Amino acid sequence: MLKSLTVWNFALLEHVEIAFGAGLNILTGETGAGKSILIDALGAVLGRRVTADAIRTGCDWLRVEAVFSVDGQAELLAYLAEQAIDCEDATLIITRQVARAGKSNVLVNGCHVTLAVLKQIGAFLVDVHGQNENLALLKETSQYELLDHESAAVADALAAYRTQYRLWNDQRKALDERKQDARDYAQRLD
Repeated sequence: MLKSLTVWNFALLEHVEIAFGAGLNILTGETGAGKSILIDALGAVLGRRVTADAIRTGCDWLRVEAVFSVDGQAELLAYLAEQAIDCEDATLIITRQVARAGKSNVLVNGCHVTLAVLKQIGAFLVDVHGQNENLALLKETSQYELLDHESAAVADALAAYRTQYRLWNDQRKALDERKQDARDYAQRLD
């Protein structure tokens, strides 16, 4: 669970701290209030691309820090252990700093990590849904995609089915070709 987000020098924001409570948290406000900037800042600590263009005008760096409670997230805790990142108190602090000179630092509980590792960690932490993204569920291809990748067993069964279907289709085509050859041969004999 996201507990807090602190942003320095990101786009138009000089310094903003937001504390999140348990349960559903919603960012609302008028157009231009900065909701998208906060979502972009959160994306930065989850491994999304951030360029020096995101640094506030007149500043040399930007920094975003997020604090997460990861209690009960066994897969994430196992991944952190693989990466030698200490997370004993089930609190994860991610800090990302980008300098106008192009230098970037990512810290997870005080350990320097690569952007690739940050993206892996981010995938465990947050699922951001934007306006109208729910409309994708109305597309038939999206529904198949969700169902086909629901679990490893479903994906394996689908792969086996596709293999068998391909084999059956190849045999059917070969049979059709033989039938056509037989018809052609019969016509030549007449």
